[in-house]
Amino acid sequence: MASLKRALDAACAQAATLVDEQVARDPVRFPKAYLPKSQGDAEIAGVFAAQLAFGRVDLFGPVLERLFAEMDTVGGPRAWVAACAEGGIGDGDPLVYRWFGRADFIALGVALGRLQAAEGLGAAFTDMESGIVRLHALAPVDTAGKFFTTWFARPSQGSACKRWCMFLRWMVRQEAPDLGIWTHLDPARLVMPVDTHVLRIAQLTGLTERKAANWKTAVELTERLRAFSPKDPVRYDFALAHLGISAGCTGDVSPACEGCAMRRACRVHVGR
Repeated sequence: MASLKRALDAACAQAATLVDEQVARDPVRFPKAYLPKSQGDAEIAGVFAAQLAFGRVDLFGPVLERLFAEMDTVGGPRAWVAACAEGGIGDGDPLVYRWFGRADFIALGVALGRLQAAEGLGAAFTDMESGIVRLHALAPVDTAGKFFTTWFARPSQGSACKRWCMFLRWMVRQEAPDLGIWTHLDPARLVMPVDTHVLRIAQLTGLTERKAANWKTAVELTERLRAFSPKDPVRYDFALAHLGISAGCTGDVSPACEGCAMRRACRVHVGR
């Protein structure tokens, strides 16, 4: 356990020295770009950036760039979702990522605009489930695209909710690269965002034996990491994810292993 904690802490320290480089390849860059001007814009940008953060960065990144460029023409993300809620955003240039189309983006904008006007996004998220349920209740399901409801995966349904967990990490944690703008939530209550990269590293280091990226795995991994960092268990997420995203870890012996802070705790190398 002590050796694994040393490896995890070393990975965080290593990521801290590369944070600017890695943020450039991370969806957190989008809400961060709005934060100096407007916390509200950063919150809305964070939702869209997190929800599209699956698949390859070089595929979803350009879609987000186009979306935020459109938002900026009407005054930014807050103004865009307010216009959605008022019916002022309609057909435009095609906007598609995987199974999501323009109708899905606008429908999410409507829900966010309605929530923004009613109570504010942060106030709705007393916990993750409450925020997702509140947004879904305000969504115009009758006008949404075919896959709109997939924005609202919930822990109670067994989903790992990676994208919502990551969004909350951005909003709540104070340390870079996170924004730390929601002080009403305790970082100790956050749950690890489990994607393919994090799950792979967790399996390689014995943090989990689970095979599926579901809610049970996310909770188990969070509890294991809480033993190393009780007040901030998800502090390891950015570092572990970027071992795959930026460093290129595939779970096998590769050039990515050279200089990896997790090498001494990795099953690929222990005993070699």
